[in-house]
Amino acid sequence: MRWWIPIAAVAGLVVIVIVVGVVLLSIQDVSTYKDFITRKVSEETGRELVVAGDFDLEISFSPSIVADNVTLQNAEWGSRPQMLKLGHVAAEVALFPMLFGEIKVKRLILVDLDILAETNEDGLGNWRFGEKETRGDGGGELPVIADMRIENALLRF
Repeated sequence: MRWWIPIAAVAGLVVIVIVVGVVLLSIQDVSTYKDFITRKVSEETGRELVVAGDFDLEISFSPSIVADNVTLQNAEWGSRPQMLKLGHVAAEVALFPMLFGEIKVKRLILVDLDILAETNEDGLGNWRFGEKETRGDGGGELPVIADMRIENALLRF
């Protein structure tokens, strides 16, 4: 009896589905993801996120988002227009938790990081965003970050 034929057929079907999925994702216009991510961050923080350089989505079992020349707008009262400047950022995420709505960042790499943390006359920090400025509870959950590497950083307070 050839018991291995159904197992081989199912394994082959799984491989075909994975290959088709990777091909479909790789031909996607990644600028739609860039627009979605920048819009969501801007909505959540009340500050404009700009990705002026390259933006790429690397497809694998641990997909990565890679972006260059990223800035986050400072508070209106801030001493310079950008609170955060990044020369390069790469975030590798775990695929399977993401399928269930949980974001787990396996590795986050920040290169040429420049952060300006400042307070206004009332003692309000520019790191407080949107409605969270008035609520005071911090609100919202951050993704789990398993490994982070920062290269060439400047923090001004």
